[in-house]
Amino acid sequence: MDTIQSFKGYGKVDPLEEQAFKRKTRKRLIILGISLIVLVLLIIGVVVGTLVRNNKSNEEVPSTPASSVAAIKSVCSVTRYQESCFTSLSSMDSSNGTDPEKIFQFSLKVVKDSLEKLSSFPDEWTNRTNDPRVKEALKVCKVVLDEAVEYLNDSISSMNVNDREKLISVPKIDDLKTWLSTTITDQETCLDALGEANATILEDVKLLMKNSTEYASNSLAIVTKLMGILGDLGLPIHRKLLGAPDSGFPGWFPAGDRRLLQEEQPKPDVTVAKDGGDVKTIKEAVAKIPKKSKTRFVIYIKAGEYVENVILDKSLWNVMIYGDGKTTTIISGSLNFIDGTPTFSTATFAAAGKGFIARDIGFKNTAGASKHQAVALRSGSDMSVFYRCLFDGFQDTLYAHSNRQFYRECDVSGTIDFIFGNSAVVFQKCNITPRQPLPNQFVTITAQGKKDPNQNSGISIQRCTMGPLDNLTAPTYLGRPWKDFSTTVIMETVIGGFLRPEGWISWVSNVDPPSSIFYAEYQNSGPGSGVANRVKWAGYKPTLTPAQASKYTVQSFIEGASWLPDANVSSVFIPIRFLNTTSVDPSMASDYSGTPVTLDTINPKVLNCEYAVRGEIVTLAQNLQQELKENPGSRTFDEILYCNIGNPQSLGQQPITFFREVLALCDHPAILDRAETQGLFSADSIERAFQILDQIPGRATGAYSHSQGIKGLRDTIASGIEARDGYPADSNDIFLTDGASPAVHMMMQLLIRSEKDGILCPIPQYPLYSASITLHGGTLVPYYLDEATGWGLEISELKNQLEAAKSKGISVRALAVINPGNPTGQVLSESNQREIVEFCKKEKLVLLADEVYQENIYVPDKQFHSFKKVSRTMGYGEKDISIVSFQSVSKGYYGECGKRGGYMEITGFSPEVREQIYKMASVNLCSNISGQILASLVMSPPKVGDESYESYFAEKDAILSSLARRAKTLEAALNSLEGVTCNRAEGAMYLFPRIELPKKAIEAAKAANTAPDGFYASRLLDATGIVVVPGSGFRQVPGTWHFRCTILPQEDRIPAIVTRLTEFHKGFMDEFRD
Repeated sequence: MDTIQSFKGYGKVDPLEEQAFKRKTRKRLIILGISLIVLVLLIIGVVVGTLVRNNKSNEEVPSTPASSVAAIKSVCSVTRYQESCFTSLSSMDSSNGTDPEKIFQFSLKVVKDSLEKLSSFPDEWTNRTNDPRVKEALKVCKVVLDEAVEYLNDSISSMNVNDREKLISVPKIDDLKTWLSTTITDQETCLDALGEANATILEDVKLLMKNSTEYASNSLAIVTKLMGILGDLGLPIHRKLLGAPDSGFPGWFPAGDRRLLQEEQPKPDVTVAKDGGDVKTIKEAVAKIPKKSKTRFVIYIKAGEYVENVILDKSLWNVMIYGDGKTTTIISGSLNFIDGTPTFSTATFAAAGKGFIARDIGFKNTAGASKHQAVALRSGSDMSVFYRCLFDGFQDTLYAHSNRQFYRECDVSGTIDFIFGNSAVVFQKCNITPRQPLPNQFVTITAQGKKDPNQNSGISIQRCTMGPLDNLTAPTYLGRPWKDFSTTVIMETVIGGFLRPEGWISWVSNVDPPSSIFYAEYQNSGPGSGVANRVKWAGYKPTLTPAQASKYTVQSFIEGASWLPDANVSSVFIPIRFLNTTSVDPSMASDYSGTPVTLDTINPKVLNCEYAVRGEIVTLAQNLQQELKENPGSRTFDEILYCNIGNPQSLGQQPITFFREVLALCDHPAILDRAETQGLFSADSIERAFQILDQIPGRATGAYSHSQGIKGLRDTIASGIEARDGYPADSNDIFLTDGASPAVHMMMQLLIRSEKDGILCPIPQYPLYSASITLHGGTLVPYYLDEATGWGLEISELKNQLEAAKSKGISVRALAVINPGNPTGQVLSESNQREIVEFCKKEKLVLLADEVYQENIYVPDKQFHSFKKVSRTMGYGEKDISIVSFQSVSKGYYGECGKRGGYMEITGFSPEVREQIYKMASVNLCSNISGQILASLVMSPPKVGDESYESYFAEKDAILSSLARRAKTLEAALNSLEGVTCNRAEGAMYLFPRIELPKKAIEAAKAANTAPDGFYASRLLDATGIVVVPGSGFRQVPGTWHFRCTILPQEDRIPAIVTRLTEFHKGFMDEFRD
């Protein structure tokens, strides 16, 4: 049968394929019916012909001994131990013998019975030995075998469902696979403990366990086969790919627990404090935990080092412990193998009860490297979470023993196998720090212990950082396979230069591990991430496809969608507020002197970043607006006119009716089926809404989309580009973004590696470019536009600035061109564009083409040409030049700034680099759906013959014609002012006049500790309420002064603005005249 295999790149299921697949699957499931027995029988392939007949006739067919034998053989055919499977199941009642559900339930009972018989042997055999190590090992066997029986009970209980509950559901099968996997792990742990004690009874115990281990393996194989067939049926087993928001916390983590992690100090049930709390030791607090509690029990452990060994056994459910910080609250112990304790029992802290949470606590084992195995933390807790914790030790620091576990923003250090075990575990955004071992030892970060191919266990390390804790000189490896089916995947992780090139090492020296292991790496970075010289094992994969890698994410590998939220961790646990810090009351500074974040401790790149468009002038304007609200009539003006930013609708521009009709229908699809809708909305807007909604899975405009944007909308945009340019466009080149700004940031992040990387930017420039270059740690390489030639872009200037940058050791990566210009308003000629393309091709520069004002052309002798079109007319193809075109719905005649829609079209990038761009897009999940829809509408508006065409064209023409008139009026007014010159407004939404300021004004600005044009702009605001942006915020030729003013106030307001500006300017010049 078909399955959803169209996992594109890094982030999401392709929406169109998913929708088509769902329609097909829905039809199949209707045909198959919902009869549980029929579905199960289909799944494991028992008596298929009989089942089909029974399904059609709905008649009961009595079981016979022969049919029972056939059914059991069919079920057992999927197991590793078919003989023991058939033998153990043959004793079941033949009346139930053809029902796979009953067969599976009986198989669980067989396992349970065998384990219960086995669980008594540790006590019996303890009395037969005098070896203290063997006695301790048998204690381990007693613990894990008792736990195995409990997990079998859980498995059997989960099969008892009510009439409304489905047995065959992904969460139930996830649970069954996990618990059966743990049952096998528990038995293997007993054998490991006896093995490291050199117990002579080891072979006898293996023989004793033969039945129970084989029976558990058989039950696991049956349920795994069930899982596999569900996958073939296309049911959503792996729900998400790698683009989940930072992959988030698993879905099995309840909302109430998320709030606990979010709270600064959750209300504790018990407080532990060395100097006096409810109790003084953690063991005392543990004694107060109720057995098998279904509600969360919270223990707060205050700062201090607590030297004690703590065990939370399997009966202690839903416990949360939190401290005052992972280096402040420490639980410390020193039990170790050399001194006679089995590895399993050396744990300073052990958690076995389900639903355990630890936050802001350190776990240490201080035994040291010479004591060999010494565990800091052991977890066998199913659905356990460790957040901002420290695990510090040497050999075997962190024992992720069994079940499903998740570690986020933790620190783990050690020497040999310091992350080990056989749980299904994901480490995300953790710091993993190998340290120097004993002389002649090597370091291995991981040792995974998967024993059975059907176990759902393994180690996944995602988006972590690996670097040495100390002066690490010993040979260091990512890990070594501990068992025959060991599984470890490291992806998107920064790996330092400490690592040996081969990356991994065998458990037995010079003996390759079996081909049944699965070891892999995916899109890691850093000096140690190269895979060219990695091991050549049959079971090692130096790279994976995105779909393969997706199986090891939080959502897929540990069934995260069912137990932790599909949410970005930073948004869940670190609420972010954007504060206006341009004007801070100095008196408030001392109030925060004790906080950890100050201007001295934040990222200096943030301090160095400036964004003049929303800077100090805007803060002053907002204060002034508040003053007008509180004291009407206190000024000669009654409103603030924001001419500082291209925000058309804030100044009265009306949205395009067709665009808003389609958006409204898409956001509320239910009204499409109402009769009155036909009279309220145009026919083509209704039709377009249907077309768009059909491209969105479930018609859910509030859901995530593909990280590049909805495929159908990208197709529409590509068609629009092709119609505009006359050259082909590929929807796979389109990345839909929340406006153009995120796309610019994305490209800067891609291109800038250090301060030695430079980006050629026009001066004057839009502050987005300087800000993003600063934030990403690069260097802005300026090239000056020639004001005397209408802000012309001279190739000679580009060459001079490029050579100057090279002489300083700067590697110039790209050229940014804004056309039409911002803040300068010029439109490049096609001949000039050809020169620019040739320059970029010759110098191997990426051409960053900011083309968001392509609709805003106001003069008849200029027209817009995209740089891609120009390059294609020159004969340059995909592999000749790299071009990124930015477009936005915020500008043009549409002015939908608040909808945050836009895209970038990338051409001339290799598939490998494109994959990295896609990864960056996936980090942000996706752009908003309304913005995506608007971007498609902008590139595919109504056409001649559509019902909306005439009104659409009239609205568009009215806006653009009015903008042209406003530009001309303001241009003339500015040129009439003393000492002001303003170039022709050819396009965009701005004028950038030059102002010759009197010497006294410049001196006054200096005394006020501000730039002269900033001084002028603040005085203009205070006198008129008009907000403009000082030219110094855009950079300019030294010694010149400018300001940027939008042309966006409504046309009937322009005369008043001109009057206010003229009167102010005259008074200003008179006041400061030399």
